[in-house]
Amino acid sequence: MSCYLTDAETIGMIARWAADNCTSAFNPSTKEFAKMEGNPSSIATTLGWQNVFSCEARYPDHGPAGGFLNDEISDSAYVRSCRNASRHKGDNISPAAVWRMVATLEYQSCETEDWFQSDAFWVCRAIKEAAGRKMAEDLVSVEARQWT
Repeated sequence: MSCYLTDAETIGMIARWAADNCTSAFNPSTKEFAKMEGNPSSIATTLGWQNVFSCEARYPDHGPAGGFLNDEISDSAYVRSCRNASRHKGDNISPAAVWRMVATLEYQSCETEDWFQSDAFWVCRAIKEAAGRKMAEDLVSVEARQWT
């Protein structure tokens, strides 16, 4: 597999949407809940660091974030950018767009040995479940309007 560092704005959009549309994510490995509702900064931090760790696991000899950051930007500055991006409401993102962004982020973040035990895995899963639920609700709403 390959890996790349997802841009901070994408992680910020995912985190913002999740904070507005998800309550929590349960990690069965740690038996703890990650609070998501109203907490975009924490979500962005979790997702940003996992993406960094994944790039470093995939490309261990290439420097910070697997060589995707230049010498002027540290991995902690990148995660800070993810947090900052999560503060902006931005455009109303569709559940389908969020689902696709999370699916892509998962692919870029899965290179660590503990991926399935990480909070990021379970946060991504909770976001995709919430987005899927909203897509289904939207579909049912459209179908209902067709018959009225």
